[in-house]
Amino acid sequence: MKRVHERIRQAGELCYIDASASFEPLNTSIMLLYTSCMAGALPLGLFITSDKLEITIEKAINILKEILPE
Repeated sequence: MKRVHERIRQAGELCYIDASASFEPLNTSIMLLYTSCMAGALPLGLFITSDKLEITIEKAINILKEILPE
């Protein structure tokens, strides 16, 4: 899989999170980070967390920003 954030310019400008998935037996939330382009939605990242609190999502985004190149 190609790194979308390197190939699609607007990936650094416009993204959204789909937090509709979960795995109830383990009390786990699955959040997908996407960007849009002419081809449709392209994945930027995946967060698997134990809750959907704002602080948890903020930490997940900050970790993703640390591992992605400029």
